[in-house]
Amino acid sequence: MSPQAQQSRQNSGFTGPSKQSEETVIEDDEQVKQESSTAESSTMPIPTTNTTTTTTTTTIATDPTDITLQITQTPRATEDMVDPRDSRYFHFFLSTMSYILPYTSIFPSIVHDVFARCVMHIALRHSVLSISSMIADYRAKRPMDRFHFQYIKSLQKIQHAIQIMSLDEGITIAVFLILWIDVVRAELRPSRKHLRGLYLLFQELQKRYRDPSASAALSQDPQILVDERGSTVGVSLLIMQIWRIALRLDFTTSLYLVQPPVFPAIPAETQDLHRGWIRQSTPDDDSTEWALAAFALDNLMHRACHVAYQARMTRRSMTYNPDAEFQIQYATNELAHQNREWFQRIIVRIAEAREQAAQIEDEVNPNIPLTPTTTDFPRTFLDFPRRRVMNPFYANLVMFAHATSIYISLIAHPEIGPGPDPQRYDNAVEICKLLAALGEDRSNTASSKIWIMFLAGAGFGGLRRSSKETEFLKIRLASIVKIFPLMKDAVAAYQTLWECEGDFWDAMDRVQEALY
Repeated sequence: MSPQAQQSRQNSGFTGPSKQSEETVIEDDEQVKQESSTAESSTMPIPTTNTTTTTTTTTIATDPTDITLQITQTPRATEDMVDPRDSRYFHFFLSTMSYILPYTSIFPSIVHDVFARCVMHIALRHSVLSISSMIADYRAKRPMDRFHFQYIKSLQKIQHAIQIMSLDEGITIAVFLILWIDVVRAELRPSRKHLRGLYLLFQELQKRYRDPSASAALSQDPQILVDERGSTVGVSLLIMQIWRIALRLDFTTSLYLVQPPVFPAIPAETQDLHRGWIRQSTPDDDSTEWALAAFALDNLMHRACHVAYQARMTRRSMTYNPDAEFQIQYATNELAHQNREWFQRIIVRIAEAREQAAQIEDEVNPNIPLTPTTTDFPRTFLDFPRRRVMNPFYANLVMFAHATSIYISLIAHPEIGPGPDPQRYDNAVEICKLLAALGEDRSNTASSKIWIMFLAGAGFGGLRRSSKETEFLKIRLASIVKIFPLMKDAVAAYQTLWECEGDFWDAMDRVQEALY
């Protein structure tokens, strides 16, 4: 790291590696498009098929005689064949996925590690080509034939591996990439099937390390195993990183489908047990602490999704009574307390102190320029004072915490809009103030902000209850849809919920039933 980079890191706290925005990925699409007409050979060190029949005479020196072997045809390696057209998609994967997958700032080697695995793993290779061809060809407005071919081949390879019980980490990562594809395409019901399969694969990888007296469903210890030092048990660091991203996809899918998460909840008191493998996966101590802070929020939202489903089932039950409602309120109060406690983490308090100091400096000298941006978005939210963000990574986590607060309040009081909870509107305002201050945010993927903005809109209650606030969110969501156009219909459908009256969860049911 250069001295200048080190100084910047000290001044502003961890912000992750410099990341380009998803808009600039389109530039790589153009390169992919140009390469497609000229690619003649794969850049991968994998055997390719040669259909030309040749006769080659090979002499092998031996003692006492020489043996002459005649090879009548070049050996073929059909299964390992890489089509020359696919080299451009490998390039796309390596050059752009760091700006699309979540947590690549925390796990900077994850994209290259996945690529290295796919070199020798056929099913994983098809999954890598699936995700690359889907994004590149859709944005470049090319036919999606290559994506459909790779997607189907990947599913076939995965299903065959499951049938013959040839299950390894490569298959697990291949399933994860297929899961991510379906989430991005807003195919949430298939996504849940992939989540179930992925969960079982995680269990299978660690099966030999579990208590042999556990049940067939492995219900005795359903969590990912770590030892007393927080190190991995029976799996690689890459699999642990994949697990963390899968957990985020799990709660996102649960939120939109109003279904319980597939993965079991992680108790708040056990989440620091994973410090060991996280330290091995991150470049420095600050990154480790930021990873733990980010994962604590993921775990909290994941637990909240479990509570939301249980609360809904309880309220629908014939045995629902005031005591049952008391238990729901107790659970949501506990979640809200844990959300507030998150702000007391040492690294969070340090980051917040720097942000507050920047605001004071900004009030004294309002002419201090904000971070340059190439977008036309206003850098302030309505008439609120402008915010100057020092640490974009932290700002994204704060938005996450405010969105989680809105979600928890909707469990306790399901009324759409500001509702009886005065903090709900304030949380939505804080989200929008940070969105405006971040401008063209390169520290986090745009897709990871969609659920946050959706909950902010539910907190505002749509155009009829908060017209200017809602219009701001609509404009920001429209910009994300341009980057992820496959989400367009789903984003539009869930926005209609903002205008609804009554129970949030009933409205969610109507939207997801119409979509899926």
